[in-house]
Amino acid sequence: MKQVERFETVIVGGGQAGLSVGYYLKKQGRSFVILDASERIGDSWRKRWDSLRLYSPAFRDGLPGMPFPAPRTTYPTKDEMGDYLEAYSTRFELPVRNGAEVEALTKENGRYVASTGQRRFEGDNVVVATGAFERPYTPEFAAGLDPKRLDISIQQNLLAVSGNRKVPVDEAADYYRKERFDGEFRRVISLPDDVDPERVEAKYRDGVLHITVQRREAAQPRQIQVN
Repeated sequence: MKQVERFETVIVGGGQAGLSVGYYLKKQGRSFVILDASERIGDSWRKRWDSLRLYSPAFRDGLPGMPFPAPRTTYPTKDEMGDYLEAYSTRFELPVRNGAEVEALTKENGRYVASTGQRRFEGDNVVVATGAFERPYTPEFAAGLDPKRLDISIQQNLLAVSGNRKVPVDEAADYYRKERFDGEFRRVISLPDDVDPERVEAKYRDGVLHITVQRREAAQPRQIQVN
């Protein structure tokens, strides 16, 4: 039988939104709990790609009651954001339950019920603050595409071609993030391992990134356009 805990408000998600709600509820002396699936507060940021930074400067990134601890006009990294959220939770002693992944959210007898493993958290109110973009989405029509189609994806901020080989993309592709490459910062993208590293070209023309590659088994080069 599941253990039951009852609160006035159950918050699902311990990111910036969930913690901010918790901050105000605590100021009012309310009964609440914050459920977060991560082992540590801020892990949802720490586990993103290496080069991720906030798109807003530090002076706009703080949560209620605690400015972001960085120079005003700098752009914090993902790890700095994760550490800030963890410090925020600690400073205000917010009741976060880590490792509490909500498997179901229902309403029973007028109360919301969040189920996590062997526990049930009941509340008069529920705040869903789980965020977005946690899982990649592949559209249904992808199943009907040519299996030899080259699929381009950002992975660990490096143009990884044929194992550990790195090939930089043309500097003109200015919408890709910069990473250090051979002592210089270059724009980068990743490609599958079966691409011949000696036959990769990338050019940015008329708003489109053109990547021409040749797979090891292919006789003719293939061209991909990324809008």
